Amino acid sequence: MQEYYRPWGNLQWILTQFPNNTKWFFLGTIASEDRTVVTYNTLKTINQNIIDSTFIIVKDKISRHTSLVQKKITDKRNELIDNPQNIIEFDLLYENDSIIINFIDDLTNKYENIILDISCMPKRFFFPFLKRILLAEHIKNLIITNSSPISYESNEPLSETYGAWRTLPLFSDLLGMTDNDKSNIILFAVGHLPMGSPGPIYDIGNSSKIFLYFPFPGHPYSFDPLWKFIHDIEKTIKQRSDMIIECVSAQDAPELYDCLIKASNGGQAPSIIAPYGPKPFSLAMALFACKYAQPVYYTQPSVYHPDYSRGILMNDGKPLITTYVIKASGRSLY
Repeated sequence: MQEYYRPWGNLQWILTQFPNNTKWFFLGTIASEDRTVVTYNTLKTINQNIIDSTFIIVKDKISRHTSLVQKKITDKRNELIDNPQNIIEFDLLYENDSIIINFIDDLTNKYENIILDISCMPKRFFFPFLKRILLAEHIKNLIITNSSPISYESNEPLSETYGAWRTLPLFSDLLGMTDNDKSNIILFAVGHLPMGSPGPIYDIGNSSKIFLYFPFPGHPYSFDPLWKFIHDIEKTIKQRSDMIIECVSAQDAPELYDCLIKASNGGQAPSIIAPYGPKPFSLAMALFACKYAQPVYYTQPSVYHPDYSRGILMNDGKPLITTYVIKASGRSLY
């Protein structure tokens, strides 16, 4: 049972639940996707209380896409309302975690109310960003936003050149994963691409129970790649009974959070978290990992397609921006 009601839904409705004089700081990403700046521009249109903002630009490894990515990022930067100047560049594969820690801690020392837009923010950034923000006790209000695209690239790989199966920054294996630890469970969000993950799963999956969280209902385009993903994982598991598939709405981060708690016996069972699904699933997994000090594993790509997604999904003539309240009036809801 949930300890608190965890509000989520339309951006404009969520904002009306806070006092009118709430002054917000916005943290987002300028990327090559069409939806990258839609949340900020929408906020500036409907709410005059965005007092400051910072954007990050994440630089992929040099590839055949680099010149097009750079052009698209320049175009998207020019689309921003009021041309904000606080724009910081990061290398996707940064090596020193202190870069992230210092960046976020400096921001959280200045603001009490934060809007973090994860629409186009790689997991390698928004997971540690979220963790450091949650550690800042003086933050009163925290909401997460995620805009939805119309479609995803289908003719070429969404991402390429995957790294080893390892933990995301600040989410190391504190519990100690070993081959002999049969109490480990794997909490796996199913996404479009396996990205080399079935191999590592094979190494640990034969002594672990694997929960596969399938985003349904979700985007119709996604059904085929999602089932192919599950098939790739299924081929690595010796005992079919060790794999449990659960369907959760692709947008319902609070529901997935509760599923993770249930599967892990209230967060007590040693768990291996693998966020390969949609952004709301990744958000739930990040919050769960922060709460229960569980490791998060990923095979990080070094290159993303410049048209990873296309278009901006609309609802009643307005961009579809799903919003999740994480902290309200100083109280954490997760």
